[in-house]
This record gives sequence, C-alpha cells and structure tokens, in this order.
Amino acid sequence: LRGSSPRSQTAAPDAILRRRNETSRSQKSATDSWLEGFHADILQAPTHEAIEKRRRRFETQRSVAGTLLKLLIFVGALYLVFSTVFGFFRVAGNAMRPTAGDGDLVLTTRIFDSLETNDLVVYEHSGVLQLGRVVAQPGDSVEIDDDGDLLVNGNLQASVTQGTTEKGSGSFEYPVVLGDGQYFILNDDRSSTQDSRELGPVGLNEVRGKLIALLRLREI
Repeated sequence: LRGSSPRSQTAAPDAILRRRNETSRSQKSATDSWLEGFHADILQAPTHEAIEKRRRRFETQRSVAGTLLKLLIFVGALYLVFSTVFGFFRVAGNAMRPTAGDGDLVLTTRIFDSLETNDLVVYEHSGVLQLGRVVAQPGDSVEIDDDGDLLVNGNLQASVTQGTTEKGSGSFEYPVVLGDGQYFILNDDRSSTQDSRELGPVGLNEVRGKLIALLRLREI
C-alpha cells in the first residue's frame, strides 16, 4: 500500500487547527455582538427618574379623568334634580308687585299634590308661564262685588296692597264655585287682571311649580 506522505499528514492538523480558530473567532464575534446589543439595550432602558416621571404623568392623567367623570355625574344629577324636583322662573312684568317685580328670579318645587290659600305659584296658560297667588281652593265660592271687594265663601279678603279688586273681563258670572282640582289665582297688583278674573279657574295640572324662594334681581 501507498503510504501517506509526511506533507499531507502535517497539512491535516493544520487545517483542523485553522478551522477551530475560525470557529472560535466566529463565536467570539457573535458573543461580542450580543454583548454590544445588550449593552445598548441597557443604555436605552429608562432610568429610575424617567420611570418616576412616567408614573406621575399616568397618575395625573388618571386623576384628571376621575375628576371629569365626577363632574359629569354631578352635572347630570343636578340636571335631573332641577328638571324633576325644582324649577326656575324669571318674572316678566309687574303684575305681582310689590311681592315680585320684573326680572326677579323664582325658585319653585314641582313636588306637591295640593295648594293652599296664599301660596305663590307658577302656572301656565296658552303656553305662557306666569306667577300668581292662590286666593281660593276647590269647593270655595268666589265673588267680586261692584265695590271691588273680593269675597271667598262670603268672607272679605284683603289684597296685599289693600287696594280694590277689579272684576276683569272673564266670560263667566260671579259667584264662581270651584270644582275638584281648581284654584282661583290672582295677581298681587289687582289693577292687572291677566289672571283668573279673565282666564277663569286654574287646574292643578296647569300649575308648574310652587314658590319656595324669591331672588330679587329686578332691574338687573
């Protein structure tokens, strides 16, 4: 058999060594690349200060969102209360002087099932709201005589101004007997007759609110 030459035997270990060195350099290069990438990631990682800043920003945003939500809930509840329980009415004209004048603001309650004599109420007629005073209740007999006296069940009723009560131009005859749920409502200024003297008795279903507070804003 032909034996291997010494040169070829020497070359084989050299090639193996060279491949090992190349592999080692390749692995070292890969390791170095990974370490460089890891080092870069470490450098780019947020610092404690940055993390704290982000946390404070998040908490601020959450606090603002919570405040806005509470505000919306409060406004919604306020709207619900004032649309179902309370009402506001701005007085127009001076028919209710001296009790209320033009521009005054009236706060009313919508929760009631009956009215009493001398209650101040906001009622609606032909789509117009106006303020008036209850002078007679269901079952009462109302009469205005030729001397300008207001009589309820035969008893003389003085006006707020102590003035006389004009009859008005209503198409009905006195005495007027009020039925169930009917009220006779007059202005405090009895010379102004745009009230039950012209409109007739006011039904409870036409009353939009009973006065609970009066804010004098006249001439503002």
